[in-house]
Amino acid sequence: MRPSYKPVKRGFRVRLMSPLGRYPAENFCVDSAALIISPEICFTIVRVPSEDWSFSEVEILSKLELPLLGSILLAGEAGTPYLYPYPTENSVLFETETFEAIEDRHIIECKSFLLENIKERADGFVTNSFHKPPLLGGIKYDLGNP
Repeated sequence: MRPSYKPVKRGFRVRLMSPLGRYPAENFCVDSAALIISPEICFTIVRVPSEDWSFSEVEILSKLELPLLGSILLAGEAGTPYLYPYPTENSVLFETETFEAIEDRHIIECKSFLLENIKERADGFVTNSFHKPPLLGGIKYDLGNP
């Protein structure tokens, strides 16, 4: 996997989540999408099956991110705190050689990349102080129970 600054034919889109949302206490992972939860940083990963120059109705989100975030919204149980993921506009594309499902190794590599690059280039990743993850001095993520 390698970061890309242009659309990719195969790979993953990784998006930083804002601490202004409320998230489940644990990761949510399927073959094509994942919401990764940790106290220092929360992010999504979605598979990019083909080069995509289109746009979505929610401007910053790709059409592959909408079902993931919708699933999280609907995952709550009666009587538990309402979950609401809050994506930021900050995302990174990773190109892969083959069409791959999301695996633990991808999650580890994406998290490492985000942690290293956010610390080095905080201004380039987070444009609004409200969306700063805790590792940059932002507020803590609200990690509730699904």
